[in-house]
Amino acid sequence: MKHAFDAREKAHKEATTALADAVYQHEYAQAGKIADKLPQGWCESGSDIFIDAAGFSYRSRQDGKMYNGIRMSSSRRMPRYQSSHPVKIGGAHALNDQAQAVAEEYAAINRDKDVLRAKLRALVYSVTTLPKLLEAWPDCKRFLPASAPKPTTALVPVELVPELNAALGIKPKTRKTA
Repeated sequence: MKHAFDAREKAHKEATTALADAVYQHEYAQAGKIADKLPQGWCESGSDIFIDAAGFSYRSRQDGKMYNGIRMSSSRRMPRYQSSHPVKIGGAHALNDQAQAVAEEYAAINRDKDVLRAKLRALVYSVTTLPKLLEAWPDCKRFLPASAPKPTTALVPVELVPELNAALGIKPKTRKTA
């Protein structure tokens, strides 16, 4: 499934990096020039810049939004407080449209992945064996392992099956003897 989204994710990563570089230039370009003249160790450097914009969140795993710490193309000097005081981008901010385009593409990629994942699961779960899967979707052969695992016999305690049958009111099958 991953290769289906490689091109879109690469383009999105490039757009995100461009946004991060633009945010740095807009907010810290002057301060960065001064900081570059200071001795090493006098100012923090970082490759992530934090923003506060619609579609971005510091809790991206919980709310499905894009993480608000976006990576720049290179490490740059910036204020120590930057991670706890993200750059506010919204409304009339010069970079609002660019930030919204990045956030919307992130959401679209994740939405499309979820749709594809649901379709794959529906197809795979609709069959019970690999031969039936190959019959239903012959093109999936390249995604399957070279050799299918051998079915195993379930290890069930001897008394469990009769207890379940009794609890569910199922009469036990009698074995035919030859």
